[in-house]
Amino acid sequence: MSERHLNRKLAEHGVSYKNISDKIRKNLAEKLILQGNVNQANLAIYFGYADESAFAKAFKRWTGMGFKQYKENNQITTIK
Repeated sequence: MSERHLNRKLAEHGVSYKNISDKIRKNLAEKLILQGNVNQANLAIYFGYADESAFAKAFKRWTGMGFKQYKENNQITTIK
């Protein structure tokens, strides 16, 4: 299937390749953050961003908050 055909089919369903790609990246980033031991610089490299600031802007667009704030708001508390 050509790229143009795919984009037309996605548009018929009210979505775009960029929207789908962003959702997948967001979900994977959230999963990796919740697993712990991952930092913003590593995620930027993992997702292929040119630099950390580009990833930071995308992450804020996806989640509505910065990386550090997201981590703080989503820390898993263990009960002893």
